[in-house]
Amino acid sequence: MYPIETPKRETVPNDYGSANVWVETELTNDHYYFYIKGKSNLLEGTALSAFYYSSEDASLAQNWVNSSTNVVSDGTFSIQIPYDTITENGYITITSDPSSGHILKTKMKQLYGEHFEKMTGELVIPNKESGKMIQVVLYPKPPIVKAPEKTRVTTDGEETKIQLPDDILFNHDQSDLKPDSQKTLNELIQALEKLKADTVIQINGHTDNTGDDQYNMMLSEKRAKSVEAYLRQSGKIDAIKISTSGYGESMPIASNDSEEGKAKNRRVEIVINPK
Repeated sequence: MYPIETPKRETVPNDYGSANVWVETELTNDHYYFYIKGKSNLLEGTALSAFYYSSEDASLAQNWVNSSTNVVSDGTFSIQIPYDTITENGYITITSDPSSGHILKTKMKQLYGEHFEKMTGELVIPNKESGKMIQVVLYPKPPIVKAPEKTRVTTDGEETKIQLPDDILFNHDQSDLKPDSQKTLNELIQALEKLKADTVIQINGHTDNTGDDQYNMMLSEKRAKSVEAYLRQSGKIDAIKISTSGYGESMPIASNDSEEGKAKNRRVEIVINPK
């Protein structure tokens, strides 16, 4: 038998259920998700949805999958938001409107009104359709470098990863850099030369699972060394400590069951301040 543990709850806010709404948040992230821990005076069961947008001009969120949760009995909540790349002007929205999947709908109408018209507070804004809605906007810390176009940048604490898809750098099954790759790598050098002296960088090569394991390992190592050689020949990042590794197919970031997933797995990663 497995013991059933009662979840630990915080002290319920004195103004729990008040129409004057407040929300406090703590934001962290790794290379795959943003994680939000929140505290509020919202009614238990209030539904929340969250998305990450690349900029104010972005009409769609980076990941179309809806990240949602419901407030628990002490007014707290937690939510996990997938993202592709962290941008300089990216932001997260956490929203709730009258049509969301609330649990205690009858009590909610009594406290907040059918269209949240009784709600007040800095986080309460007009709803496009009718009444009001809650909107919390968070701005994650931008990466320490501005990544070149068509690359993906993620962070985990002080560690930053820049992922360069292999089709930007190499022809199929080759480890010599394509001439077209110079633009991307020159942009990367411009970003890296702004880092402080003695910054540590790892250049890691990765493949999909097509072909022989040992061959993939060798190919990934050669590709990492090709990128290292190009970065070093510029003479602009001599103060940075660089090492290389090849991981072959051993560290996929997507499923190899689809061509899209395989394309994501074929990459070279520039890891700044590796953990």
